[in-house]
Amino acid sequence: METNILIKNIINEIIEKNFSEIDIPKLSELIKNNNQSKLPIKQLIGKVHLNEPMFHDENYIRYFYIGISALKNIYSSLFYANLNTDSISNVLDFASGYGRVLRWLQYLFKNADITCSDINEEAVNFCKETFGVEGVISNSDFSKLNFNKKFDVIWIGSLLTHLNEENWYICLKRLKCFLKQNGILIFSTHGEDFINKLKAGKTYNRSPKQIKKAINDYNKFGFGFMARNIDPKYGLSVTTFNKVHSILLKVENLQLIRYTNSSWDRFQDVYSLKLT
Repeated sequence: METNILIKNIINEIIEKNFSEIDIPKLSELIKNNNQSKLPIKQLIGKVHLNEPMFHDENYIRYFYIGISALKNIYSSLFYANLNTDSISNVLDFASGYGRVLRWLQYLFKNADITCSDINEEAVNFCKETFGVEGVISNSDFSKLNFNKKFDVIWIGSLLTHLNEENWYICLKRLKCFLKQNGILIFSTHGEDFINKLKAGKTYNRSPKQIKKAINDYNKFGFGFMARNIDPKYGLSVTTFNKVHSILLKVENLQLIRYTNSSWDRFQDVYSLKLT
């Protein structure tokens, strides 16, 4: 079965069942088995970019799983916000990369105008050409972000997980400006599961000193950060629920309507907020 048809059939099945009967591991097996144990990688050139870091031979199932689990979180967030897919006219995938979630948003929001935004110009151009969406080059200074419209839904997948506390606030404060009234903003974070991985010995290419400080800061202040050497504002962050809540209070007018632990990729926590 051709890959794009297979994906369409799977997403239609998910939407029809409203996610209530979908088992993600079984869905991954469905993808695998329908293609005789392996997706036809050669057929996906141009569909999935060669520079997509999450897609390679030994990890292709996880690539689709990440998209599906993001979609599940977005769909559930609509329910908590009393919204439905037909009422959504504008969607933003912020920090969209090469479209691992974006390709699924098109199937969920069939009638919406979708915009992708990323700091990587190559990735934005790829998404524009491949998926026919609008594209906006992002800015490392989040206060300078600008879009020519407001959105019903903004998805931020695994961006705040790389920012220090100051940029968390700046990013959320600015993106709020482009959210429609009663629109929803959904983002992922590193939480308790991330801390447990660090304690268990996973390093994420960080030094023992950085890891120790991140764990201590997490326990003491609710926010730990391990900077990347070439950019002190970018790295890996980990936050408690209470700390996220305190940041949201400073941003103002974003009501928490849903929180789930490790619900994206079985690893990242997901927060869903409604502009009031």
